[in-house]
Amino acid sequence: MKTKAVFTLVIAVSFLTGCQMQRTFSEDVVFLEKHVDVITLSSPDGSAQVAVVPDYQGRVMTSTVGGKDSFGWLNYKAIASGEITPHMNAYGGEERFWMGPEGGQFAIFFKKGDSFDFENWQTPPVIDIEAYDVVSKSQ
Repeated sequence: MKTKAVFTLVIAVSFLTGCQMQRTFSEDVVFLEKHVDVITLSSPDGSAQVAVVPDYQGRVMTSTVGGKDSFGWLNYKAIASGEITPHMNAYGGEERFWMGPEGGQFAIFFKKGDSFDFENWQTPPVIDIEAYDVVSKSQ
């Protein structure tokens, strides 16, 4: 009976997390490269790496130490769709940047005079969908 309960739990967790299986750093980078430009920064020996996406505000999407494990979370569905959604685009990543207040008279997520409800809530494009220009890059 314990085996059935564990199996059910694994299926439930997989369903709730979008059936996302843990991928390696290389697999995550290959996936990203199919949809966006990726800059991979490496330590001199290549074992530590960071994958950065300029189109996602220079966001660190994932990293690795030792070359195998991928430490970032990628929203594969949102990235693969290529669509820009209203309010916010949660592509994932390893680092988080958020500003506030989200609501109230000093909110940056609502236009002046709009009511503070979800229909009027909008993440500012500069921290959501505007790409960063790459001025230069090197190893």
